[in-house]
Amino acid sequence: MSSKALAFCILCGIAFSASVERVAFGPFSSKNVLIGQNGHLPAFSNSIQGHYLNPSALSEINGHESGAAFSTGEDFSNISLCYNGKSLAEKATFGAQIDITSIDKESWNSAALSVSTGSDEFSFGVAASFLYGKTEEDETLFNMDLTSGFSYVIENTVHASLSVRNILGSSLLDNDSLIVNAERSAVISIGALLGKHKEFSLLFDAMLDSLNVWNTVKIGYAAGVEYGFMKNQQLKLRAGYLAHRTEAEGEFHGAVLAGAGYLLPFMGNHIRFEYGLNFPLSSEEHSSPVHTIATAFRFQSAIDKTPPNAKMKLSAENIILGTGKNNSVQFYLDADDHNGRPVKQWMLLIAEKNSDGKLTHVKSWTGSGIPPRVIEWDGRDAAGDPVAKKVYCCRFHAEDGAGNITTLPCYEISVE
Repeated sequence: MSSKALAFCILCGIAFSASVERVAFGPFSSKNVLIGQNGHLPAFSNSIQGHYLNPSALSEINGHESGAAFSTGEDFSNISLCYNGKSLAEKATFGAQIDITSIDKESWNSAALSVSTGSDEFSFGVAASFLYGKTEEDETLFNMDLTSGFSYVIENTVHASLSVRNILGSSLLDNDSLIVNAERSAVISIGALLGKHKEFSLLFDAMLDSLNVWNTVKIGYAAGVEYGFMKNQQLKLRAGYLAHRTEAEGEFHGAVLAGAGYLLPFMGNHIRFEYGLNFPLSSEEHSSPVHTIATAFRFQSAIDKTPPNAKMKLSAENIILGTGKNNSVQFYLDADDHNGRPVKQWMLLIAEKNSDGKLTHVKSWTGSGIPPRVIEWDGRDAAGDPVAKKVYCCRFHAEDGAGNITTLPCYEISVE
């Protein structure tokens, strides 16, 4: 990774958010679990659609998804309903979410509307959120704010984001007094997809929240891992740790996170089931385990015309047979359906280019899902015999579930 890319990655990790909304159901709440999302990485959230926390992450989504989540604890409950999907000729993604939350003696209702657009590497999004409820002192509060976010992806592996919350935030109390929100928080969020088939995910968030209304500063951080099992990673298991501290308390209160997700194919689409657990390790007041269960129905967009990602790199441009040196070439492959989902089919073809420009098959590798990271060719054909000494065409091809195809240009390899 270049120094410029690393610097941009760190810069994009800084985020800001409004704390008034955090009182009820915030983007970095101590009640959060580690739950799967319709995108590359899981999120620290109580919602199956936590992307409204940074609306730019919606651009990872291909197709449509609607779902519901329910969280419960000794002093906490939350019901979340959400929808997100592609529209406007697949150039923008829209999201909507409603939350009904109860914390101790406070009750809150919130809603968020998001829109995102961008490329596979860089995306931008905005969201408007609204919150209405009663405080413990029986005051009625209405809060609204505007959120903006950026996301950046490096080599389809490292993910970093920046969101600015409460850009135009304000609150209205039942005595008709208007409060312009001055609270801010900064969140660093970086994730990575690792492994031969990108089955292993790492996620880290760090947050500094200045809650001016209570003259306190809350610091929090969370780290999590996810591992995919079964064909196409249908089953995913997660574990993590979340901690926060207020300036008045002077010590961190932590919680162990655990979760699982399963993607069930259904009539060409998918049904997603999620479970998350937040088990606090501290004995602070109102500290109890939180359980979150969720389900969502994901269906492909009827106008999905976006071809899958496909990349190929070669270790050498020639093979010298029988010398014991440079007698093979490695192909480094990568292919996915833009949102981390495996492709329907892929193929690596070695072919002989005839004088009329047509290709004659020599050897090929095919499969479904995410291709192997490395395929090695030793200069032999499909029957295992050494090929003739000439120039050969190497081509990589990927097809997604909607029938969109990406075929890379021919790479020439000389066999000597």
